[in-house]
Amino acid sequence: MRYRILKLQGCLECVRGHVEVIKETGLYLIVDCSPEDIEFLQERFGIVAIPEERKPIRKHQIFQEGETITVDEIKTLVGFDKLKEQGLSDEGIVIAILGTGVNLDVLPDDIKNRVEVIDYTGEGPQDDINHGTPITYLIGSLTEKAQIKHLKVIKKDLSIEGRALLDAFEYAYWFCHIANVSWGFENNPCEHYKMYNGLMQFVAYADPPFYFVASAGNNNAEPNAIEFPAASEYAIAVGAIDKTGLLAGFSSIGPFECPELGVRIPKPDVTTYGVNLLLLDANGEEKELSGTSFAAPIVSSFIAWLYNAYARQKGLDILVGHRINPHCNCEGWTEDYGYGILQAFVNAPLGTAINYQALINAFGLGFMLVLPVVVIKGIEEALRR
Repeated sequence: MRYRILKLQGCLECVRGHVEVIKETGLYLIVDCSPEDIEFLQERFGIVAIPEERKPIRKHQIFQEGETITVDEIKTLVGFDKLKEQGLSDEGIVIAILGTGVNLDVLPDDIKNRVEVIDYTGEGPQDDINHGTPITYLIGSLTEKAQIKHLKVIKKDLSIEGRALLDAFEYAYWFCHIANVSWGFENNPCEHYKMYNGLMQFVAYADPPFYFVASAGNNNAEPNAIEFPAASEYAIAVGAIDKTGLLAGFSSIGPFECPELGVRIPKPDVTTYGVNLLLLDANGEEKELSGTSFAAPIVSSFIAWLYNAYARQKGLDILVGHRINPHCNCEGWTEDYGYGILQAFVNAPLGTAINYQALINAFGLGFMLVLPVVVIKGIEEALRR
């Protein structure tokens, strides 16, 4: 069986001395060996390995009644116009979408000309599931100059081959600034956290920063129902609200907990509009679509506008000062809205770079539940840098 050994920790030279390395990439050593060999390498040399196995996924799209929200209304409600007025630009930014493919012919030219589809499934670049096209349309509509790389990793049967996922992640990591994932692995998020969170650690080491945005899931507001990869502390997990600002009835709430691993992570991180968004579907028709699948692209697009000015702010830090939480008397995290509803502010304060990983290492993940949002620097000051 093939495994990807992550070039993050452990004695990699020791690995080369015990098993044959078929291929080496920037992130992985690719080996073909038995599970027993991998277990030995993990115990003896402290390596992290991911099997190249097929996994079922769940797209975060659902039917939900509610007031329609157009793309222009999203721009106004979230404040994309304010970002542009501040002189921010998404020029030079590349956004990866790990998705189901795109029907390019239905997209407006100003979006289509910025999109490239790379097929990792062998099924062709088209969107057979009617999911990747509206997501690409939404990101294309909310950005102006950003390039979009749609990395088709999801097959018609809603599964992902391990090799395709790992190759696409590496492409996004090296060649893109932001990755958008609007799906989650089916069932047992703790199992997937244990298997794949080592891979997500690369996000923390990226320089320049690499932002990984993922939809939280549509698990009908059940607690501790955040799906992976949104559950990772290295991802920005996005929940959904309706046009009135109330949490969508389907949006997964947190925290993410795996008692057997000693893990407790405050998720979701942020919420934005995800109910009845009027988008172009794979047939080129305007449809009202709902789900955290469509909330995540709004956050990805928002970060694209901030990236050039604030890329030294890693992870969720880039959004500090651009969030509100009107539905609770709190300044920190809540299990439903996360750290707040995404909204741009003119001259809003921008948080200092909080080293979340250092806090986790020092105090444990539980400490993150009471971490306040620290706000001390103004956007105008940051723009002068």
